[in-house]
Amino acid sequence: METNCSRAPFGDLTNLSNAVEAESALNSQSANNDKKQRKRERDRARYASMSQEQKNARNLRQREARKKKKECQNSMETKCSRAPFGDLTNYTNGGADSASNSQSADNNAKHRKRERDRARYATMSQEEKDAICLR
Repeated sequence: METNCSRAPFGDLTNLSNAVEAESALNSQSANNDKKQRKRERDRARYASMSQEQKNARNLRQREARKKKKECQNSMETKCSRAPFGDLTNYTNGGADSASNSQSADNNAKHRKRERDRARYATMSQEEKDAICLR
């Protein structure tokens, strides 16, 4: 279908008073996309030149890294959604039951350690928290 119109049907409709700025932004964006495209092509070529053993090892490392990252994110979500003083539903009556004294002593030690760890974690910067997740 031919048209008698001399201009492109879907031209740029941005503000034409800033045409120079718009063109420079478009050029920098296309240059950035070109860099990304070249990097993708290099990565594809590198992967294609690998042996099957190398590919399997690379895929295994990436799977493990994704799994570790997912576990870290899940653990961060559970830590953040917890009450600040932990779970109070398992509160004992000060060890009044003689049969559970040794067990409650172990629980108290664990509880104190958890409280210290929570307090230390709360005072950390975000970079330190992220470093713990990447271990």
